[in-house]
Formats: sequence, C-alpha cells, structure tokens
Amino acid sequence: MSDRKNISIWFLLLLFLIHTIFDEVVHSLRNSLDIFPLESLISLAINYLLLFLVIFFIKKRTLRLSKPSLDFSIGTYSLVLVCSIAISFIINFLGHNLISGRVLHLKLRPLISSDEIFHLILGAALEELYYRYYLLENMVIRWGKNYSLFLSTLYFMGTHLYWAQNSQEFALVAMSTCIGGLYLGLIYIKTRNIGLCFFAHLTYNLISTVFTTG
Repeated sequence: MSDRKNISIWFLLLLFLIHTIFDEVVHSLRNSLDIFPLESLISLAINYLLLFLVIFFIKKRTLRLSKPSLDFSIGTYSLVLVCSIAISFIINFLGHNLISGRVLHLKLRPLISSDEIFHLILGAALEELYYRYYLLENMVIRWGKNYSLFLSTLYFMGTHLYWAQNSQEFALVAMSTCIGGLYLGLIYIKTRNIGLCFFAHLTYNLISTVFTTG
C-alpha cells in the first residue's frame, strides 16, 4: 500500500510540474515575455509549497487514482455547455467592465491558430487531471466535499495569479479563477465525471479566446 501511495504522490508532482512549465512557456512566448522571470519563479515556489502542504495534510489517508468516469449524456453536456458559455461571457464581459471602470465591448477574433487550439485542449486536460481528478478527489476523501471544494477553489485561484501583469489583471484573474474553480469543482463533486469537467473547462477557455473585450 505504501508503494502505491508513493507512486501516487510522484505522479501528482510530475503532473503539476509538466502543467506549470507548459503554461508558463506558452504564456511567455505568446506575450513576448522572458520565460520564468522572477515573479513566475516565486509563484512556482509558492505553488509547490502549497502542494507539499496538501500532501502532508492528506497523507494519513492513501492517495489514490480513482477510475475516471467518462459517461456521456446529451442532456448533461448540453446543460454544461450553456452554463460554461454563460459564465465565460459574464466573467469576460461584466468582469472586465466592473474592474476597468469603463464600458468595454465584446469583439470576435477573426482567426484562432492551430497552436492556440492545441494549447486550449492540452491545458484544459492537464488542469482537470491535476486539480479535479487527482487533487480534489483525494481532498474529498480526507476532508469531505464542502471543505475540499472551498480549499481546492482557493488553490486553483492562487496557482493562476502569476498570469497577471498589473492590478486590474490581478483582480480579473482572481475573480475568474475563483468562479471557474468553484464551478468545475462542483461539476466534479456532483458527477465524478472528469470528461464533463474537461468539456466545461475547454468550452470556457474557447469562448474566452474567441471573444475579447476592447
């Protein structure tokens, strides 16, 4: 049992490392920034500190990889599609307007490149495997649903704040990841369907990429 636990912990660390490096490199290249500047290294250190704290507090119970659910229901997926689109519009339109203090309008981007689509798919897949399928699953075993949902939402928000370049972006990233983490966490806790979480996450990211504010 101890060997399985160790394998699970190393899998968690490896998955998180891959996701963090991938996210940082893509974000830096897209925005013509230095890869892993000081603030990103600090964020990475904080993320790993939080990760080790989580592992420490749940280590009394065996960490596990449960069998993922990929059940498909047209009704459920349709409902999640509508909710994901609505949440994306609310955050990216109303959120931008409230935080910026001025009226912004939605604009449709004319073209999305294939590398952006690849990033959206891979990013959503890695994040759902890490934050929901692995981390939230084991937190629920240790602490129950409500407390775990709260903690995982805060953790999801905290590990995305390095994206922000100024105070307005910081507020927007904090708001969007807090709402997004709560939404995706609720989906997973209610359904245990990692495929549904991936679909919701990808839909949200796609809408946020296709529509911009200006």
